[in-house]
Amino acid sequence: AAFPALVATGPALAQGGTEKPRRPLTIHDLLTHTAGMSYGGGPATALHAVAVLAPLFAIGLGLAALLAWLTARTTAYTLTDKRVVMRIGIVLSVTYNLPLRCIAGADLRPLQGGSGDISLALLPGTRIAYLQLWPHARPWRVKEPEPMLRCLPDAERVAGLLAQQWSRANQLPVQPSVASATARLSPLQQPALARQ
Repeated sequence: AAFPALVATGPALAQGGTEKPRRPLTIHDLLTHTAGMSYGGGPATALHAVAVLAPLFAIGLGLAALLAWLTARTTAYTLTDKRVVMRIGIVLSVTYNLPLRCIAGADLRPLQGGSGDISLALLPGTRIAYLQLWPHARPWRVKEPEPMLRCLPDAERVAGLLAQQWSRANQLPVQPSVASATARLSPLQQPALARQ
């Protein structure tokens, strides 16, 4: 379908003004941005748009950095011989008590400098809402959320302690699992816990 009102206007020229169109504009031209239409202006208009949006972008980055810092400052993870306790929340603190008997498995994702993340797979029937856990939830596991202990210093030692306590609480040996090769999932490293 052609747009008769736009036929007379024609595509915009870089130096300003418009040129006579060679054919009527179609919806396809508009949707694929090949209609040659412009919002007007030139480099000065583009610089003005950047000048307006750059402070908003900086404010957004600053707020994200503040949220990350506050989250790190107000989070506490505790491992005992019977449970993993996660105390999370910036303004309203929430505590999750995860008995080791309710944990089906754990995966370690090592980061630089010896730190890492440990995700905890819960047994069926044990469920915590993804949004309640965020940002302490394993990414992309929305249907079956997995709590995640994030940015642990000396994560391999913590994973070893978790495996040892899990083995004692469940009276089962720890079995390392093979990292997932699925591209959609982050490949996580051992040690992993699994029930026989």
